[in-house]
Amino acid sequence: YHEALLSLVGQILHKIQFSFNQSHLDELDDETYDDDNETEWQHFLRQCLETVAKVSDLLPSETFRLVVSTQNLEYLDLYLGIEQFVVVEGLTRRLMIVAENECRKLHCSLRDLSSMLQALGRLAEHFIADRFMENFPDAFMLIGKLVDVISYGSRVRLYEVTSTVSNVLQADFVEV
Repeated sequence: YHEALLSLVGQILHKIQFSFNQSHLDELDDETYDDDNETEWQHFLRQCLETVAKVSDLLPSETFRLVVSTQNLEYLDLYLGIEQFVVVEGLTRRLMIVAENECRKLHCSLRDLSSMLQALGRLAEHFIADRFMENFPDAFMLIGKLVDVISYGSRVRLYEVTSTVSNVLQADFVEV
């Protein structure tokens, strides 16, 4: 069952990524809140991440490695490189990516980065208490990446950036 569970996690991670599944994911409502104070998108993502978490109870290291895959690290690298496309004009900070296609790709990558960061947060229980020493190498790497994201986000303040092409990116920057 080991391979089947890891395949399930891989398929779930693929399914929640806008880079691979944008047409389906864009159909989910991300504005209207239900009685549980969740949007349809948030409910879908939470259910998927709960399934990944259940598998991680059995296979924590393997699940962690799938979540922190090369593809997901590319989203992080992209996010950490956005600053080069931000121009400061007085008090205004403007994103200089104007091609709609590039904005769409950036939108998908930022949504995917946000989802993967949430997935990593959901796996945090495997890196504390009695499991700390067992999973220390993975935890150390994870904390390093998260500190990089937090430091960069605080310094660059992408949530304040405006774009002439799409205001959708504003919400993405806030979410990350």
